[in-house]
Amino acid sequence: MKNSIGVPTPRMLSAPRHLITGGGGGTGGGGTGTSFNFGPFAIGESAERTFPTAGTFGYHCTPHRAMGMTGTVQVDANGADSVAVQVGAGGLRFAPTTAHIKPGGYVRWLNVSNLAVHTVTSD
Repeated sequence: MKNSIGVPTPRMLSAPRHLITGGGGGTGGGGTGTSFNFGPFAIGESAERTFPTAGTFGYHCTPHRAMGMTGTVQVDANGADSVAVQVGAGGLRFAPTTAHIKPGGYVRWLNVSNLAVHTVTSD
């Protein structure tokens, strides 16, 4: 892209407005359990959670659960170190739907929608 006098302009990258981190469960990611409750996310806000043990962990967006906005974190030795999940990508969904990580890996959720009501809440 060029400005009005034909000089290329730098591309702006959208960075997360705020990062919420947590190593375990509970509201905001504190503790050592498997429950978590992030949000509601502001536009561009992200949250990150480490999953220390193997298992399958379901989650949903509280206001949009009935509309199918659900996801899963699968934790096993074959998973990645980390996975980024887009919140509200292409509508009321998480993308990817399943985040596959290894024990000790983390998932980062980023609100890419134009809504500031989404949550990431464990089932």
